[in-house]
Amino acid sequence: MKTAILIVLILIGFDSAFARIIKVNAFGGGNFSAIQQGIDDALIYDTVLVYPGDYFESIDFKGKDIIVGSLYLITGDTAYIGCTIINGNHERNQLVKFISGETREAILIGFTITNAYDDIGLATVKVTGLGIYIENSSPTIEHNSVVNNEFGDWYIAGAGIAMINSSAKICNNKIANNNYAFRGGGIYIEGGADQIIENNFLENNFLTSGYGVCYGGGIYLMSTQRTIIQNNTIEENYLDYGGGSAIYALDCDSIMLISNKCRNNKSLPHHGEVQFELSTGKIINTLFYNSKYPNRTLLKFESSIFSVINSTIVNNSQITVSLVNSSADFFNTILYGINDSITGKQIALLNSEAIFTNCDIEGDTTGFELTGNSSFQSINTISADPLYMGSGEDPFGLSENSPCIDKGMNDTTIFILPATDLSGGARIVRNIVDIGAYENQLIESMTFVQSTKKVLLFPNPANEWIEFKNIESLLNEEINVRIYNAEGVLVAKKELDGSNKVNVGNLKPGFYLAELIFDQEKTILKFIKE
Repeated sequence: MKTAILIVLILIGFDSAFARIIKVNAFGGGNFSAIQQGIDDALIYDTVLVYPGDYFESIDFKGKDIIVGSLYLITGDTAYIGCTIINGNHERNQLVKFISGETREAILIGFTITNAYDDIGLATVKVTGLGIYIENSSPTIEHNSVVNNEFGDWYIAGAGIAMINSSAKICNNKIANNNYAFRGGGIYIEGGADQIIENNFLENNFLTSGYGVCYGGGIYLMSTQRTIIQNNTIEENYLDYGGGSAIYALDCDSIMLISNKCRNNKSLPHHGEVQFELSTGKIINTLFYNSKYPNRTLLKFESSIFSVINSTIVNNSQITVSLVNSSADFFNTILYGINDSITGKQIALLNSEAIFTNCDIEGDTTGFELTGNSSFQSINTISADPLYMGSGEDPFGLSENSPCIDKGMNDTTIFILPATDLSGGARIVRNIVDIGAYENQLIESMTFVQSTKKVLLFPNPANEWIEFKNIESLLNEEINVRIYNAEGVLVAKKELDGSNKVNVGNLKPGFYLAELIFDQEKTILKFIKE
């Protein structure tokens, strides 16, 4: 994103002879009044810059690796996303098409894509792609709002974005309220490899089954390879009859599900809100929970092979994880309900095998249901209440007294753990990883009386220095600052001596804690060094 903006600013400032800015304004004053006119005129590396307005048209990139963006592209102002609209007017679909071999250098950025409609279903599943349709192409789709698109008939797939034989990159989009798909309410992916689905918000997409079974309220995948689904929030997606209301994958190889939040999606009780069939992959640093709809299965594997690593799986009743003809390894993972006592089975195995290593499992093995030829191993597991934080932005983070702190299996190379936990804090704080998707951030050696003074630290992230605010009343006192890295090692210390700034320019990029000591009190502030 920053690179794209920089390129456009350079072109505007220096009037490059090699690429042009083509301005589109529905109200006049630009080079063209329609987006497609600007695309038709563009050459490779050109930018089609679209001014606010409703554009009642469908557009096709026609094989051109160009940038098509709203004024968000050059300003970073998200207001332009909401007021620069590609509008289907409830009479057209595939509002944006990439069907001629476009690469990731073809970029769509900064639009609302809405009011697409299709009511021509088929006896077999038809893939439309109401908002965005991608076939045999791999563009970059970022910072768009794909919302309020709708099917009027059964057995049509891909309400928000549809991708066929693609390696597209779908990042930082809102994909919401796209209704009545048979499969893929938010994103439908069929075939292809190396797709990246990152930092998107998928909410309130609704599937309808007709006389069949529908799958994939948030994301549907079929026959893909090496798909990365990372840092997405997938919540409140619904279906009337079927499974995989958050994610459904069929016949997929090497899926990587990393640092996602899947919460309160509604599937049938015996289907999984996240469901994998005939697939392989890893689930890392991810939260699954459903406190809104009781008696649901959160995670289901059918004829699949997976590893689940440093994740938190929270259900309030019924089966939390189901394996059918499958094999799964669970490492450093919490499977513990919201309630104090078990109201259903935590793990159900049917002709399956599982290994649990350094996990926290409610009820231990008494919460297992084994059917057919099933077996499991339990290595260094615990069954203690994980003592979640219980409130705030991350209620399933670990409180300072959690038994999951420093109890994980410490092999980050094999696990491919990201540098941060699900809240953005350091993934390993005291040299040993915690159990679950969240890492407790307090340094063990720091025992202190918490100050009631509201000291603030900025900028955060920091580059050359950090500055403390609201310490004016303390400047007559001795104030010492100690800075610790993510492993709890003291890396810098300074007495403020009347100043409220500390130079951090020589610190390596990463997560740090700044400890202020004054008047027999201490306070700790987190910051990130860029």
